[in-house]
Amino acid sequence: MNKETLTLLSNYIKADIDSFYIKEIGYDFFENSIVINSDSELNGHYEGITFCPPNWFKKVEELSKIGNAILIIDLNNCKDQKKFIEIIKYKQVSTFELPKNCIIIVTSKQEIDEEIGALLVWI
Repeated sequence: MNKETLTLLSNYIKADIDSFYIKEIGYDFFENSIVINSDSELNGHYEGITFCPPNWFKKVEELSKIGNAILIIDLNNCKDQKKFIEIIKYKQVSTFELPKNCIIIVTSKQEIDEEIGALLVWI
């Protein structure tokens, strides 16, 4: 990521904006980040009688305790991008709300669905 993109991202985060589209991004660039893609489990699941969030959600919660948690949604090769709308628009998965300090970054080399693109700040 170039310096200009990083500066823009930093300024938007300071302005309390938390959902972004960055076309190409190195996943190892951000500390405190979790990457999910079209193969990731998006719904909660039952463990016995307890309804639990997906495993990646638990990691986001853990990261949010030590600073901003960054959730990177990789839409490369994703045939149904709209399944991520709940996460991006409502900041939740099933009945589980993402932490307030969770920043969402969507990335893809392919075209982004118009409805998803409208929910994001493009950098």
